[in-house]
Amino acid sequence: MIDVYAKASNARLKSTSHFTASRPGVGSDATQPLQPDRVDTSFAGGAGAQFKLGSWALGAEYKQFVEAGGRPGLLAIGFAWNFF
Repeated sequence: MIDVYAKASNARLKSTSHFTASRPGVGSDATQPLQPDRVDTSFAGGAGAQFKLGSWALGAEYKQFVEAGGRPGLLAIGFAWNFF
């Protein structure tokens, strides 16, 4: 038996950076901690298939979402054993 599926959802990516900036030639009073935060919410989608043979199953799935810097994706391959 083969199961095929597709999925669609929203993805939320949160980025946080912590660093300190200072200007050359200026005393330590000019040092300022900067903490830029960024949250992106975008479309996410994926598709996969699973092949079942008795109590064993072998599957593969691909997921991708749209982010401001590109389109990261993930290919996952796995197997399962159902003992019930």
